[in-house]
Amino acid sequence: MTSSPPSARIEWLDAAKGACLILVVLYHTVVYIFLNSPLSDTISFQAWKTLIVGLGWLRMPLFFLISGFLAHSAVFNRNWRDVFQPRIATFLWIYLLWMSIELGFRAFLIANFDPALVPGNVPFPLGLDDIVRHALVGDTPIWYLYALVIYFVVCKLGSRHIGLTFALIALLAVFYKQVIPTQHWNLLSLAGNAIFFAAGCYGKAYVERLASQFNGMRFSLVCVSAIGLLALGRHYDAMGLPGANLVVAACLVIAAIDFFTLLARRYQLKLLCTLGRHTLSIYLLSFFIINIAAQLISPLQLPVLFAEAFVLFAPPALVALNAVLCIQIYSLLNCHLGRILFSLPSRALTK
Repeated sequence: MTSSPPSARIEWLDAAKGACLILVVLYHTVVYIFLNSPLSDTISFQAWKTLIVGLGWLRMPLFFLISGFLAHSAVFNRNWRDVFQPRIATFLWIYLLWMSIELGFRAFLIANFDPALVPGNVPFPLGLDDIVRHALVGDTPIWYLYALVIYFVVCKLGSRHIGLTFALIALLAVFYKQVIPTQHWNLLSLAGNAIFFAAGCYGKAYVERLASQFNGMRFSLVCVSAIGLLALGRHYDAMGLPGANLVVAACLVIAAIDFFTLLARRYQLKLLCTLGRHTLSIYLLSFFIINIAAQLISPLQLPVLFAEAFVLFAPPALVALNAVLCIQIYSLLNCHLGRILFSLPSRALTK
């Protein structure tokens, strides 16, 4: 999630990261601003809800596949001492710091604004044991950072026994819904996405081969397979069966790699690539802006036609505004002492 010199970057990969980031912010925007609002009665909201639910099988799996792909060198070519600070300590610091800030911000909103419009059902005030529990189980909007640390450590520990490690992670990916209660979304997310980080890390050569050339037949096949499996799964209520989510997500991830490979070769994807290079700042800051927007937008009661038009166009506009604000806020905060908000504290950062 950190920046690299332009020459070292892979355009399709940055573009895919940017697209995943848009989908994450779009999901939070639709769910946290409109779901508990009178505007949720609109046809436009139902359309957005259907879209973000369908894309739920893509956004985080692809995000983690890319993260695993980028972690390959650190897993196989660097020792623990070299990777501890950038891959473990830094992410844990940012995770714990911003989880605390986010909890404090939500407590402030609950105390001073409409608590019903504050995302999350966390009872405040929290004790230290509650905060520790939330941190350990990833029960926070920024659980992605925590997952990166866990997945990286597991993949590096298992790097000498790739087949066994990947098989165990795959077994978890197939049966996690049968083991973890549905109310624990955080644990379900941690368990269900590990396979994609491992696939990107251990299977980097296969991902590179996949992205080396667009294959129209493969793209069509995996798209049709994903749509067909989703339709069958919904019709027969079978998406909870072992491996169902994994197969659909795998098909969509393969399709996405083909899609962004094709786009990157035909067009200059500067906007998506720019977003992909600002993953950390937008990921950390967007939720605060969404919380504020929820207090302003969720109570709105508009005439039917105005409500339909507003809900149809507001989500993408809010996502775009959110991204711009996040990048600007990051540029203001990430200087002098403020750099400890996004990097592990050190003497060099405070100068």
